[in-house]
Amino acid sequence: MVTDPFVRADSLVTNGAAKLLICCTGERSTRGKTSKKLEDDSVNTKLQTILKNLGSQFTNYSLIACFIIFIVLMTMGVVASTEDNEEKDGADHDSVAGRLFKALPENVNLFVVLIVVAIPEGLPLTIQVSLAFSVMRMFRQDRILLRK
Repeated sequence: MVTDPFVRADSLVTNGAAKLLICCTGERSTRGKTSKKLEDDSVNTKLQTILKNLGSQFTNYSLIACFIIFIVLMTMGVVASTEDNEEKDGADHDSVAGRLFKALPENVNLFVVLIVVAIPEGLPLTIQVSLAFSVMRMFRQDRILLRK
């Protein structure tokens, strides 16, 4: 005996004949209601929350590291300039400020490159792809349990 009189989309009929009355389509159908629930991005899973926090922590730490590297490079430029000035006689050397301004564009360029590389925009995508491959491998090995 059939308890559910409705035929769903993609149903497989093996034999017989039937007349069907379409009650609803699109967003009002069972499939439409289910897909609408799945499209709701306001609810984050625990993994999404953890990845978001991890990404923001990683970004903060990398920005701090970039600033430290920039400050160290500029300090090294000042120290090298003062040591060079002490070794040379006063006739043919650049000033400390002149050397810093010469090294500044190179150091700023390195700083910007480090920031662009350090921001983990692709971190959630990378983890999702790796999880998808893991699930596919588990499926091929029949290690996925389905709950009903």
